Order: sequence, then structure tokens, then C-alpha cells
Amino acid sequence: AEARPAGRGAEAVPGAAALAAGAAAMDPGTAESEGARRAPGEDLDPAALLAKVGTPDPEQARLAAQLLRRLPGTVQQAVRDPFSAAALIYALLLSGDADMQQRQCTELERRAGRELLRETHRVSAALFGLDPRWRLPLVRLALPALRQMSEAQLRDFSDAVEALIATDERVTVFEFALSRTLLRSLAASRGRREKGAQVRTLDAVRESCETVLSVLARSGATEEQAAARAFRAGTARLGAVGAHLSLRPQGSLAALDQALADLRRTIPRLREQIVEACAYCALADRRVSVSETELLRVLADALECPLPPLEVPPNEARTV
Repeated sequence: AEARPAGRGAEAVPGAAALAAGAAAMDPGTAESEGARRAPGEDLDPAALLAKVGTPDPEQARLAAQLLRRLPGTVQQAVRDPFSAAALIYALLLSGDADMQQRQCTELERRAGRELLRETHRVSAALFGLDPRWRLPLVRLALPALRQMSEAQLRDFSDAVEALIATDERVTVFEFALSRTLLRSLAASRGRREKGAQVRTLDAVRESCETVLSVLARSGATEEQAAARAFRAGTARLGAVGAHLSLRPQGSLAALDQALADLRRTIPRLREQIVEACAYCALADRRVSVSETELLRVLADALECPLPPLEVPPNEARTV
């Protein structure tokens, strides 16, 4: 018999259904609500960041250990146990709105059972006041425990995560980043890899490049001019193709997801160039917000060009 279940479920790890719900549009207030307001701080150099792409960095291990030490004991224990790690992910997805959270909890109990719901509440209490900068790193710390789940438990967990994200019929930047992180990491742990033709020219994926850079530029800007500057800083790294790209209106995360699927079919050299464009876009003003960090990291991970840690100034990391 299997140990405690993590929910009842769908076949894939978090994903497409939740992202597609209601077109998963990011409303114009998303950038502000996700921590995009600028603040003075140390400049971030995209070139220095890119020099470390894909390279193991002792700093990453140091930051992970530092984060663990800062967490309450309940959370430190949760990231090491599959059952509690699932509850941790559910807790991170709970809405701050009381009515919406009640709907989520009702759905979670129906899918995962009362015991897991109680554990989710216990971990959620320990997470109160968590700095938003640490949400995605905390998800990554839980991945080794989550990988210990059986195939059946993984399907159950996937279904519950997708249901929690879909409850309010909109997907935030963090929810998108969390679901994509889980999707890639847990699928990779089961030896699943996407297959497809190797695209050898940027021209073949120009629309997808346009979508990715538009969403990224708008995630960190509250004014059209700032978004346009960020977009152009990115397209300038794409050569002749970049000159023909245009900043799109407020897009959806579902469209971003499809664009990433297209870009993953490109050869490694082009993936590196696309990640370079994304970094220059996000760091066009040499600052980075929580939402930009989460988006940039998930974009780079999706293209198999993982980035080193990005430091977000504390006053950028407001509760959302």
C-alpha cells in the first residue's frame, strides 16, 4: 500500500488546463500587484548574469542553505517529507481572499482528503509573512521530496495543484512560474523529455520570441514607455529578426506557455540567444522585481539555460 496520498488526479504535472482557463489573461494591474514597483538598489548587469548561465555556482548552494536557516522549523521539516512538501505547495497557492481560500480548501479536501488539508493549514500558518522573494526558491527546495512520490501520487498531486490554480479563473505570474517549475522538474525526474524537430533559425519562431519578450517587458513595467524600452533592449539581442518584432498588448500566460513550447524546439545556440534577449529585457533598467525574477527564471529553465540567483531589493518584495 502507498503512503499518504497527495490528491486525486490528472495525468500530467501542473499545467495546461489551469493556464488555458479563461485565456489566463494577465490584467493590467498584474505588474504592480506582483511587485514591479522600482526602488533604488545595486545595479544588475545582464552580461555578468549571462556569464554564469548553466554553470554550477557555490553561491546557489549558499543561498539555499541560508534560506533554510531562516525558515520556521515546520517549513524546514516540510521540504524534506513528500506528504508535507505537497502541503507546502498547496499552502503557497492559497489565496489571501477569505472566500476564495475557502473555495480552494473545499476543493482540496475533496481531492486530497482531510488529513492533507489539515497539514496544508499547519504549513500555511508557518508561512505567514513569507517574503515573496523566497516563494519560488522554496518550491525548488521541496522538489527532492516531491520526486519521492509514486506515479499515482504524482498524478494526484498534479490534479490538486491545477485545481487550486484554476479556482479563481486567473493565473498569476507566481502560479505560472510554480506550475512550470514543477512540470519540468518532476517530469525530468521520471525521464520524460519533449521530442520535436530542431529549429535552426530565429525567423521560424519570431512570433514566439515576440510573445515571450512582450510578456516579460510588461511584467516589470507600469508605463507603456518603460515596457517599450525593455522590449527593445531584448529584441536588440536577436539581430535582424529582432528589428521586425513589435511589443504586443497585454498578453496571456497561456500564450506564453505555447510560445515556450515552440522555443524549446530550437537548437541550443538559439536558446542561449533567446535567454540573452530575455535577460536584457528584464534588466533593461538594471533593476529586477519579484515578478520579473520569477518569469525570467522559468523562461531560462524552460530553455535549459538555468540562471544564477538574482537578488531582489527587500522593498521590491512586497506581499501579494
